[in-house]
Formats: sequence, C-alpha cells, structure tokens
Amino acid sequence: MKEGGGSGSSNWPVNFRQARVPVRTLPCDSDLIGGAPESPTPRIRTSTNTMGGGAKIPYPKHVWSPAGGWYAQPNNWKANTAVVGLTIVSIAGMAWMLSANREYRDKMPEKHRFFPSRHWTKQIKEHERKQNQSIVERVLDN
Repeated sequence: MKEGGGSGSSNWPVNFRQARVPVRTLPCDSDLIGGAPESPTPRIRTSTNTMGGGAKIPYPKHVWSPAGGWYAQPNNWKANTAVVGLTIVSIAGMAWMLSANREYRDKMPEKHRFFPSRHWTKQIKEHERKQNQSIVERVLDN
C-alpha cells in the first residue's frame, strides 16, 4: 500500500494536517452533454480551510519563555510592559548622565548660539559660571 497523494487507491493523508474526505460531486455540464463517464468511486478531496491557516497546533503546556510561551496573553501584561519601559528609560538616563559627566570640549560654545547640551554638561556649566563671575567682578570693580 502506497502513502501519499499519488494516483494509487490509497486513502492515507499526504501529511498529518490533511485529512481526506470523500465528497459527492454534482454533475457538471460536460457530464450532461455526454462527456467523461462518472467513475465508480467517489472523488476524494483534501479538506483545507480557505482562510485562517487552520486550527491551532498542539503545544506543550509546560513551556516557559519571557514572552509567555505559545499563544500567550498574560493578565498582567500592562504591569510587565510598564516595568520593562521604566527599566529601559532608567538605563538610558544613566548612560546619558555618564556621557554628560565625561564629555570634554576644547572649544566652548558661543554664548548666543543654541546648544542643547549646555544645560547638562558639567564642563560647559562650570565654564559659563566662571564667565558670569568674571562679568560680575568687572562690573563691581568699575
């Protein structure tokens, strides 16, 4: 006995997802006009879903993964998302502060130019503080 969907008389499915179901067919125009005679055995059709990709496949219930395993929809997904978001933001903030503290400039930005990192870079803040003190001292000396 042969497996597969060949021209043999086997009713075995081609793979485990396909099931063969005998289907009675209605006569078509060629049968009414005198076309091919009807075969003594009913036609075999592979049953498939036309939409949706079929049923869910069997899966082990004991699988654990950070994402929740197969077909996961955990009840506390909002809390998990908030924890992960806060973790990412805090790590990015720490990296930003470390970068701002270690930043070194040979040439300081001009006073009248837009320069966003002047608000958080330690070296630029100290430079501008010294400039402001020297301006105050000059005004007081005059």
